[in-house]
Amino acid sequence: MKKYKDIAGDGGSNIVGQVEAQQARLRSRLAAVRRIVAVVSGKGGVGKSSVAANLAAAFALSGWRVGVLDADLNGPSIAKMLGIRGRVLSIGADGVEPPLSALGVKAMSMDLLLPGDATPLTWAATTQAESHTWRGTMEANALREFLSDTAWGALDVLILDLPPGTDRLVTVASLVPALEGAVLVTIPSEVSHLIVKKSITVARDTSVPVLGLVENMAGYACPDCGGVNP
Repeated sequence: MKKYKDIAGDGGSNIVGQVEAQQARLRSRLAAVRRIVAVVSGKGGVGKSSVAANLAAAFALSGWRVGVLDADLNGPSIAKMLGIRGRVLSIGADGVEPPLSALGVKAMSMDLLLPGDATPLTWAATTQAESHTWRGTMEANALREFLSDTAWGALDVLILDLPPGTDRLVTVASLVPALEGAVLVTIPSEVSHLIVKKSITVARDTSVPVLGLVENMAGYACPDCGGVNP
């Protein structure tokens, strides 16, 4: 039996060639997309997906051609927010056809591929330790496939709703070098402010412009008087 040191190359699987081909397909797929914007949060529960959905709606109402990719593979919510949950995906000559929202927003989400409401996304691995080791790699590969296999067509903006975590921007910046920038989302708490500072540092280190910072839940709108209180 050969040992690792005895094996030259990739064992004939041409993994490098496969990855290069997929990257070329990704570049070709996104060539007609004018802007790609990531919506980022360092922690969950801050309303990041709500911001992504509302940005998509606002752009669409302004007459822009808009697409949204729900990159939160383990906790997808964009399909529900855009009213396309339960749609059946179709495959055309150019790839997977993304469903359209009521405002004409093209959207793709893992939620559209799962068989039921209570079905989680699971990552096949021999052991639990192996699952944690490979999960980040598998998620990055899945995100690359979502981007390259979806027939986005010509768009004015493609919004990427990233999963929570300060490292997610690094992954998407490596996949999409032409990233227009990132919108950071936080809430008025010391913990969230601490984490969003880390996100800003990551954005600076990856040369991704910060387009804006949204502080959700900064006030409570009274349903009776309409006043907003902190």
